[in-house]
Amino acid sequence: RLPSYIADVKRVLEPEGLGLLHLISSVREEPTSPLIVKYIFPGGYIPSLSEVVRHISNQDLVVCDVENLGAHYALTLDYWAANFERNIEWVEARVAGGDRLRQEWQQKRNESEGAPDPIN
Repeated sequence: RLPSYIADVKRVLEPEGLGLLHLISSVREEPTSPLIVKYIFPGGYIPSLSEVVRHISNQDLVVCDVENLGAHYALTLDYWAANFERNIEWVEARVAGGDRLRQEWQQKRNESEGAPDPIN
């Protein structure tokens, strides 16, 4: 869906117009985690930055700036984790495999927290 999305961005831009894409990307082109696809961004896909830039370039658009907000992501994870834990009984009661989801969520959070800080 990314190529058609970028084509739509180009289509709605005024001539010489500027656009801003704010997105979550991955380091490598690889399948998105099943946990994320099912529970975090249902049906979603997390592209790599190189993939996004390639599709932008294919539309003859120009990337002017890229900023990595990864250093701020830990706070987002903390909020998600607190909300998840506060509602875990609801999740486990209503989501098939809720206990497995809890384990996967904790593993994914641990992996994200252990990722190198891109700024420091």
